[in-house]
Amino acid sequence: MVGWQIQAEGARYTVELYTRPLLILMVLITLFLILRALWQLVTRTPPVQKFSTRLQTAQMWISEKGNLFQHRSLWGLLLLLLILFPLGTNPYFLDTAINVLLYITLALGLNVVVGMAGLLDLGYVAFYAVGAYTYALFNVNFHLPFWFVIPIGALLGAICGVIIGYPTLRMRGDYLAIVTLGFGEIIRIVLNNWDSVTGGPNGILGIRDPTVVLRQTLGGFPFQNPLMVKYMYQYYLILLIAVATLIFAYRIRDSRIGWAWVAIREDELAAEAMGVNTARLKLLAY
Repeated sequence: MVGWQIQAEGARYTVELYTRPLLILMVLITLFLILRALWQLVTRTPPVQKFSTRLQTAQMWISEKGNLFQHRSLWGLLLLLLILFPLGTNPYFLDTAINVLLYITLALGLNVVVGMAGLLDLGYVAFYAVGAYTYALFNVNFHLPFWFVIPIGALLGAICGVIIGYPTLRMRGDYLAIVTLGFGEIIRIVLNNWDSVTGGPNGILGIRDPTVVLRQTLGGFPFQNPLMVKYMYQYYLILLIAVATLIFAYRIRDSRIGWAWVAIREDELAAEAMGVNTARLKLLAY
């Protein structure tokens, strides 16, 4: 059971949610969707006599239609489980899930640079550090909100990408890896030793959490949405960012830019000979 206490004009309300029936319903829905996908797999396979032929036909059907986990229903179920996850857990697992989603988002971005464009960037985490410290400095020193600092952090990260990308346009393989690794180490050393600005190894204290207060009305009494507590709000925020990043990475993979990155990864000289602007696209990948 999960409970929230809501303070509204001197009156205290308790909202309780019993999660056991909810978890049972989620398990039943999961089993139903899996059995439904298996039934479609069996019924769509043409009837044959020999088991080996049936097995080969099933394998061909799977290769044509895709893996079972590519079904939209299963992706929707996974998203539903992620949305309902905070309702049946404790702060420790919720904080762990926030970190997992954060690193998933970073991995999706790294996949663009290394996986699509084929640029062996070992200093990718430096861009993450630039964005994180940008928010911390602007929030603590100028009291700017999270949503206002996001474009500033993205702009500074893009500038750092141009700074590291432009001198390394003609580098490939191990040479590019060494240069980007050095860039990442430079950022780390600067942040750890610039005590007057970054706080050194102790970091920056007093950073405000990104918050949104939703005002609702129930029986004429306004109150703060109980879902907007610290961990739950951070979880849903990073979940939204991770899903948006996943959709963006999936869509850009099949775009002209994505195919151009793949061409550069496979053979940069051939891609340039075919008219691909390799310099601009490599900078765009950073």
